[in-house]
Amino acid sequence: MANGKESSVLGIKKVLVPIDGSQSSFKTAKYALMLAKAVDASITLLHITGEYSEDVRKRTEEWFNMIKNYPEATGININSKVVTAESIGSAIVETASKEGADLIVISPKGISKFAEVGLGSITRAVTTNAPCSVLVVK
Repeated sequence: MANGKESSVLGIKKVLVPIDGSQSSFKTAKYALMLAKAVDASITLLHITGEYSEDVRKRTEEWFNMIKNYPEATGININSKVVTAESIGSAIVETASKEGADLIVISPKGISKFAEVGLGSITRAVTTNAPCSVLVVK
């Protein structure tokens, strides 16, 4: 345990990190890795897709592997998950609840195939409805 004192004070053992393939989400993942290492927490990388296919599987596997190979990932228990859902924000909140996440680390904006949802609306939905604390990384 790297810093058990900080972990017990903050109560962070499970961190959920939504990844959408944007540079912003990769930057957020690096931040989450450094935080997880500091408090000895595990990380679940999460991608939400509207429709699961072999292409989606390959793409998200590449993203997840890239993050798992960051130098900051050394020594951290990292899981990954792909969820099919229409509402990205709701799926993040539901996954956080099911996984028992203590913290969601999310970027303020990313890539969305739903242009009408507006900039930052997914992050807004998550911060409003999450069952745990949410850290928005700019």
